[in-house]
Amino acid sequence: MKIAFVFSGQGAQQVGMAKELYDHFETVRKRFDEAEKHLNYDILPIMFEQEETLNTTRYSQPAIFMMSAALRDLMAEYGIESAGSCGLSLGEYAAYYDSGVYSFYDGLQLVEHRAFFMEQAVKENPGIMYAVSADYPSVQRAIQSYEGVYVANVNHPKQTVIAGTKKDMATFEASSKKAGIRRMRPLNTSGAFHTPLMQSAAQYLSMYLRPLEVARPVKELYLNTTGKRHEHEDLKEIMVRQMSEPVLFHPMIERMKEDGYDTFIELGPKGVLTTLIKKIHPEATLFHIDNKDSFEQTIAALKGEGNHE
Repeated sequence: MKIAFVFSGQGAQQVGMAKELYDHFETVRKRFDEAEKHLNYDILPIMFEQEETLNTTRYSQPAIFMMSAALRDLMAEYGIESAGSCGLSLGEYAAYYDSGVYSFYDGLQLVEHRAFFMEQAVKENPGIMYAVSADYPSVQRAIQSYEGVYVANVNHPKQTVIAGTKKDMATFEASSKKAGIRRMRPLNTSGAFHTPLMQSAAQYLSMYLRPLEVARPVKELYLNTTGKRHEHEDLKEIMVRQMSEPVLFHPMIERMKEDGYDTFIELGPKGVLTTLIKKIHPEATLFHIDNKDSFEQTIAALKGEGNHE
C-alpha cells in the first residue's frame, strides 16, 4: 500500500467545516487555537457560523489550509503518514506542509497573504470560473478564438475548468454549443484563478516569498503547474507560476498512478478530489476525511481493526 494525502482547494469550504473535529480532537483544537492567535481576526466563528463571509477568498483559503494541516497532524498522531502528497490549487500549500517545506505557522501566514493578493487581483480584474464537461484538447480548441477565456484546471478526462472576465465568459457561454461545449456550470470561487488575470497577485506573492525560507521536500511532492513529481524545481517559482498557470490535476494523478500510489486520502471539506481521482484512477482505494466518523472509519480501515478508541 502506497499512501498519498490529497488536499482540498478553494471552493470546497462550507459553513461548519471542522467543527466536529475541533470539538472532539485536541490536536485539531490546538492547531485552530494557534491559528487564531496568529491571524488578525477571529476565524473560527467565520468557519463555523458565517457562510457568506467564509465564501470570500480572504477567509476561505486560511480556513481550508487550517483544516487540512490539522487533519494531517491528526493522521500522524494515529500513526498514518503519507509516502507523498498533492493538492488542488490552494491544497498544494497543505501538501507543502505535509512535505516539510515549511512550518504550520509559516504556511498559514503564506496562505493568508496569498489570499489577500488574490482578492486584490480579483477587485482589479473580476472574473468567474466554469467547469466544462469535456476533455482538455476539446476545450482548448473551443476557446482558441475567444480572447480572454483561459483553461484554468484540467481536472479529469471529461472535465476542464475555464475562466475569464464575466464579459468574456458570457460571450463564450452564449455560443458555447456551437463551439462543441454542451455543459458548463459555475464554480464557487470569487475570481478567474490560474489565468493571466492573476498576474498582479503573482507579482506580489513573488515579493513576499523572497525572504521566506523553504526547505526541500522530505517526501514525494507532486505539483499542479508541471503535473509531475517535484525534482529540482524552485518551489518559490512554482508558487508564483501556479497563480496564473493552469492546474494540471489530471496529469498529476496519472503520474502518481505510474509511481505506484494505490491509496489516496483526501483531507479537507466536501470530498471533491476523491470524486475526481475515482474518474482518473478507478482501481485506487479512496478515503475522504472531514469529520469524526470519517476519520475513525479511515483509521480502522487502514489498520485493519475496529473503530479507533
